[in-house]
Amino acid sequence: MAEYERCIRNPKTNESYRAGAFDLYSSVYLPYADQFVTADERQHNALKEIVTVGNLQTDVLLYEDFRGRLTFSPVTVVQREMGID
Repeated sequence: MAEYERCIRNPKTNESYRAGAFDLYSSVYLPYADQFVTADERQHNALKEIVTVGNLQTDVLLYEDFRGRLTFSPVTVVQREMGID
């Protein structure tokens, strides 16, 4: 991922996956977790791409989204995702 971000990706057209080395090391846990929660948007973008390319089933969430899921009932979360008020 680091090589792709710094050497191949067109910075004018694609989403940035720039994350620090320790942020990317966390990707080793993705195959073993149902959810991975981070407050770092750069790490979130990079790990979401790794999950997609690796065809993993892990749900990578930003902390705010994770927190929102905890404070609402499952019905409310589904309604929010569907745009139902």
